[in-house]
Amino acid sequence: MNERDYITIEAFLEGTLSVEEASAVEVRAGQDPEFASTLADRRRLYEHLRANAGEASLRATLGRLGDRHFLPQDKQAVIKPIGRKNRRWLVGLVAAAAIALAMIFGGRLFAPSGNTYEQFAQHQELSLTERGTDMGASAAEVAFNEGRYAEAIDRLQAYLAVQADDERAQLALGISLLERNQDSLAIAVFEKIAGGESSLAPYGNWYLALAAVKRGNTEAAFSFLSLIPESDTYLANRVRKLKATL
Repeated sequence: MNERDYITIEAFLEGTLSVEEASAVEVRAGQDPEFASTLADRRRLYEHLRANAGEASLRATLGRLGDRHFLPQDKQAVIKPIGRKNRRWLVGLVAAAAIALAMIFGGRLFAPSGNTYEQFAQHQELSLTERGTDMGASAAEVAFNEGRYAEAIDRLQAYLAVQADDERAQLALGISLLERNQDSLAIAVFEKIAGGESSLAPYGNWYLALAAVKRGNTEAAFSFLSLIPESDTYLANRVRKLKATL
């Protein structure tokens, strides 16, 4: 990780990257554990600031940081070289402050909190081995149900190579991709499921709505939620709660 990586992550979270650049970030997050971890940390910080930031509290926080790390004007500063670890911390601090200021003075406090996604992204347990066959299904189940989504992606893809019509596995793959910040790939999976005629079609639209919430696109989220029938009582209840939250 270097300074440019942090700048790219902040631009990704701000939504200022092109579609191609954003897709490249998602792909890298799926391949580079360190990058994915940093992106997840920055996303949580970004979402927390969007949900809770206020000008007064921000000024107080920045004031405390200033008192801790900068000398008063009447005292002479002693300049010391910044080590690599401290430089990385400082870059993160500056980026976080920049995000907070942009949200406060840019009028973005009304945007839906990313915590909404975390609140509603409670996934049902995956069960692929009901029919008494395996073909890698049990390992995929365990990885998915334990939240090891990077491993789940690999195992589900291997399973789907021989069981391509298993929509439960397809849905789990889409969820795993979404949880690993490979949003574009996840959306393609959900769109395929939503466009089908199986009982899982409403779940395709549900996860398209959650993907929209994750990206801060409330209008798109409402559009997908409106496609979910009331006949599915489990989803219908969650749809009502999500709409109320948005």
